[in-house]
Amino acid sequence: MGRFLQLLLALAVTSGYVGAAFVYEGKWGSLGTGPGQFREPWSVAVAPRTSYVYVADTYNRRLQCFTSSGSFLWKNNGDMLPGGVAASPDARYLYFADAANHCIWHLAPNGSLVGKWGRYGAGPGEFNQPWGCTVAPGTGYVYVCDRNNNRVQYFTSSGSFLGLWTAAFAWPIDVAVSPVSGYVYVSDQNNDLVKYFTSSGSFLGSWGGSGGGEGEFSHPGGVEVSRFGWVFVVDGGRNSRVQYFTATGSFLGKWGTVGSGNGQFMWPQGIALTADGLHVYVSECRNNRVQYFRDDGEAVEPASFGKVKAVFR
Repeated sequence: MGRFLQLLLALAVTSGYVGAAFVYEGKWGSLGTGPGQFREPWSVAVAPRTSYVYVADTYNRRLQCFTSSGSFLWKNNGDMLPGGVAASPDARYLYFADAANHCIWHLAPNGSLVGKWGRYGAGPGEFNQPWGCTVAPGTGYVYVCDRNNNRVQYFTSSGSFLGLWTAAFAWPIDVAVSPVSGYVYVSDQNNDLVKYFTSSGSFLGSWGGSGGGEGEFSHPGGVEVSRFGWVFVVDGGRNSRVQYFTATGSFLGKWGTVGSGNGQFMWPQGIALTADGLHVYVSECRNNRVQYFRDDGEAVEPASFGKVKAVFR
């Protein structure tokens, strides 16, 4: 899809939105140390092309890999505390933030080590418990929430330092880059906000605030951006739900309630979308599982997007 069509798509979605409903489709996981079991999984990522699902099984100190429906493929144990995990858009690499060793792991898709960068500290390229991470479409830049330093840093795909910024963060916990606009979205957990920036960190705006109403948060966790430019936020504290918004924070919808049943959540934290935007994966710390949902089809093509497509036929 060309850049011009992407921008038209974003306009169509925000101006002609038809309400989506994300329907429970399946789940896997339970408390334990065996393959496919978890101990407070914090983050999830989906690889393009293969749709393999990577889960940061944080307090089992490992990364696990599954098929799109949850069949176990492999695990990568070690002296680590994985917070965020990200797959590159070209499907060549995986990255995860290691809060125990204050570094970023750079992996091949099968989990083998390509390299690492970072160490404990507050200087450029140093970390104090890095957590969320993502890979920007197009550039391949790796953005990292340097949680205890209350800042975001970004790097080339091989770890060369490019820049950093602070924005009155209080535990920035996850980060995502829009494939439409290139905006960088940061979940500012202890401020109950989502903040967004240019790709180099210039502040553009924020939304949220503490509460249980539409567009309010209770310790937001994972953040993800769909190919339409919608921003999905895991509202992970007492609200235990997922909310989604336009690129500038206008509320679009939500799903989930507190509980352990299908479609319910207990302290959800991670979120990932498939490349086509039709499936959403959510990891839950307290239920020790991953659930996945599908778009019911009503919002895959908003009404005004059909008109945009017609121009290019």
